[in-house]
Amino acid sequence: MSNNGHVTRTLYIHSGTILISAGSEGNLDPLATNPNSGHSMIKFFPLKEAHALTNPFDFKKEGRVLGWGLRNSVGLTVDPTTGGVWAVENSVDAFTRGGKSVSEVSEDNPGEELNFLGWWNKTVDNSEYMGPNYGYPSCVTVWDVPSLPDNGGIITGQQIPVDQLNTTATDADCKDEKKFVPPRLAFQAHMAPLDLRFDYFPSGGDGGLWVSFHGSWNRTIPTGYKLSKIPFNKASGQPVAKATDKQNYEDVFWNRDTMKCKRGECFRPVGVAIDGKGRVWIGSDTTKEVMVLWTKGDRKGGPEGTTNVNNEKDGKTGKSSAVVGRSLSRKVGVAGLVAVVMGMMLL
Repeated sequence: MSNNGHVTRTLYIHSGTILISAGSEGNLDPLATNPNSGHSMIKFFPLKEAHALTNPFDFKKEGRVLGWGLRNSVGLTVDPTTGGVWAVENSVDAFTRGGKSVSEVSEDNPGEELNFLGWWNKTVDNSEYMGPNYGYPSCVTVWDVPSLPDNGGIITGQQIPVDQLNTTATDADCKDEKKFVPPRLAFQAHMAPLDLRFDYFPSGGDGGLWVSFHGSWNRTIPTGYKLSKIPFNKASGQPVAKATDKQNYEDVFWNRDTMKCKRGECFRPVGVAIDGKGRVWIGSDTTKEVMVLWTKGDRKGGPEGTTNVNNEKDGKTGKSSAVVGRSLSRKVGVAGLVAVVMGMMLL
């Protein structure tokens, strides 16, 4: 694991197994077309074997592939009720298509992704399983159809080829789910989802998947910079939204003016954690803060939603802050927001 591009490695431990995500070497990595490269993939290793080793695992040669063609899956999680394995994907920058310039096409394409990596008992627990190709770098996901040239028959959530790679893949190839697995959901380009965690309501209702969108660095109007929740159907273990839906999540906590984010003056979420009392903790790297969201009353089993309450002013400074948002379910509670560790002000 010596590539020099996306150098972070996400580790996720579940049921005696460690999942490891390795990203691409740069924006577009031709080596990632080879499943033996060790680039842009998620692999898993049994911890029992690791304890007996005198030398470390060789990521490139050992372990089993859960999925490849995954550019930079920073966030990994397992649904605690169904065993579904999920990852969020940061897609490519400077995308072009059909001779249109980067500025014309790449503001809203390709979309970021939520990928379903299968059910734990059918993938990780299956010794014969070899994870499929999710497309990168040959194919990327459409989010905004109108801004694409040659967009006849193309829909949101569909994969299309990357011009800069000079790939032989066609629209038909990328659309073929026997060759490339499409994302379960697509998000607006450059939102940079970094972490995700499940919670379900304590009285048996459907829950959801919390996602931190770190935010764009190269978009004219910044996007992301928020904590959102994707409604899930508890019975099916799948999102409520269809793969073609552009509005597939509900914003819970966001910055009022994202133009300030260009100056580094925004809450910028990274990690998400849910504690034993159902409180949601979110870390921000730019403001060096940790926030916690909770509901009024019994918080065991997970947050039950928020009301339309705006935390509009910081009590000490009177400056504008981030916003706590809309109702998430029929079981509405009152949301609280606390900034700890490095101060109280949200910009």
